[in-house]
Amino acid sequence: MKFQLNASEMTNLWTTYISNSASVIILRSFLHYVEDSDIKTFLEQGLQNAVKSVSGSKLFLDRIHYPLTESFGEADLNLAAPRLYTDKFCLFSIRRLSEYGMIVIGIALNTSLDKEVRQFYSNLLTLNIALYNQASDLSLIKGIEFSPPHIPTPEQVEYLNKKTAYKGFLGHPRTINGLEIKEIVFSLVGMIHAETILLGFSQVTKSKDILKHLLRGKEAASKQIGVLQTILKDDDLPTFPTIEDEVTQATEAPFSEKLMMFLTISLSQLTLARYGIAVSQCGRSDIIVDLTRLMAETADYLKDGSDLMLEKGWLEQPPMASNRDALVSK
Repeated sequence: MKFQLNASEMTNLWTTYISNSASVIILRSFLHYVEDSDIKTFLEQGLQNAVKSVSGSKLFLDRIHYPLTESFGEADLNLAAPRLYTDKFCLFSIRRLSEYGMIVIGIALNTSLDKEVRQFYSNLLTLNIALYNQASDLSLIKGIEFSPPHIPTPEQVEYLNKKTAYKGFLGHPRTINGLEIKEIVFSLVGMIHAETILLGFSQVTKSKDILKHLLRGKEAASKQIGVLQTILKDDDLPTFPTIEDEVTQATEAPFSEKLMMFLTISLSQLTLARYGIAVSQCGRSDIIVDLTRLMAETADYLKDGSDLMLEKGWLEQPPMASNRDALVSK
């Protein structure tokens, strides 16, 4: 029987191939400069996982003769450049990416039917969970992890009051709850990561149009960090410092502009998804309005980034349905 992939499986595998091709280059760069032996061991495991993801997804796509480019390779890596990020940020960054990886791989597993494909993503998920746990343990040891604030244990079961459950604008807002804290912290830490990435990229980019886009993204990230921090501060909860000092003084790019733009778009997509989840979990009307506004800003930035990549000829087309009208006209 001829091996086939449905639309979800084909797109999942194509996305896995593209995104992990980028991850391989990023991890190779981090490994080239890392000095901390513990972090180096962790990065090596991350690189092995990314290589397995690329080779495994390619095997499936080759079986259906799907046309693949190299995506990202040696031309996107400059090991002669000075290091751009510190060891601590490399660990912080890969922990964030493994965090997102669990979500993306979980969705790929959930939307695949073929037994072999499901087994492939099951194995990747196991590897990614192990990497995430390793990163979490190491981050705590190195003292670079941001922990959500502690809240008191309730003395008894309480039920929501219809008048105050969504209260955010009229009168004094109700106290922020654990679900909302969780989502705000998750979004805040992700935005701190994005801001630091964009600071480094804008420092080494030479093209004026790309530099303008990166600086706009960094400024937007800084403002969004402020909005999220204010939500926590208003309920007397601690916030987190930004980590711009984890970017060195380097001005030569370790990556191609194509790879930097790809990662910028990927971070925008993840931010958009993160805000969407947060909106669904939050009940306070003022928080929902803030997050919805941040979503709109992020969506606008994502579109402009995609347009810029289109202009450069860097945006590969994902798997598409048949254009029946075009077939009829032939």
